[in-house]
Amino acid sequence: MLGRTHIRFDFLDATISRTAAWAIGTRNMQKALLRALLMPLSQLRMAEDSLDVTTRLTAKEDIENMPFGAV
Repeated sequence: MLGRTHIRFDFLDATISRTAAWAIGTRNMQKALLRALLMPLSQLRMAEDSLDVTTRLTAKEDIENMPFGAV
């Protein structure tokens, strides 16, 4: 999956240095990528395909409470 993925940065924040903007932006990108990789997408897809909105809502609520920071 990540073999075909290209991640591009474009940070422009005139209030802080370019180095700080790059470091903060890179860290936030890493957090977002980790969060996306840990999401139970198969469970969400199955609920979507079967039109089971209750399971989908439950899965989305569980995702919000997942301890991504522990990983």
